[in-house]
Amino acid sequence: MLAKTALCIVTEAGSPLDPGNLIDTLLKPDIRIGTSMPVSDPAGDYTWEMFRKVDAIRPGAFERLSKNAQQLIGGPVTPAPANNRSPLLVALDGRRIDLFVTYCSSAQQIVQGSSKYKSVGCRRSFRSD
Repeated sequence: MLAKTALCIVTEAGSPLDPGNLIDTLLKPDIRIGTSMPVSDPAGDYTWEMFRKVDAIRPGAFERLSKNAQQLIGGPVTPAPANNRSPLLVALDGRRIDLFVTYCSSAQQIVQGSSKYKSVGCRRSFRSD
C-alpha cells in the first residue's frame, strides 16, 4: 500500500486564500512562506516537490517560491517551541510569515485547536506518493 502525503497551507482565518487562488497567492512577491527545511525534514522535501509541480504549470515559479520560503523548522537551527507552540505558528502570529506549508494532518490539529487559523488543502496534483 502506498501512503499519500498531502500538504496543506495554514494561514490566518481571515485570509482570502482558497484552493482557487492558492497558486496565484503563493507566487505573489510579498507573500512570506514558512516551510520545513528540505533534506533535513521530509515535509520540506515534499514542499519543494510541490514547488516544482507549480513550476511545471507556471515556469519560473520554483525559483520565486524557493526564494520566498523561510525554512523555519527541521534543520539544525530550529528554534525551540515557545510555550509548546510550533515555530511556524509563532512566526505566523508574529507576522514574520503569511502562511506555511505543512502536512494536512498537522494542519487539521492546528485548526481544531484554534479558530484563529484556517487550512487550505493543496490540489490532488500536488500530493506526493
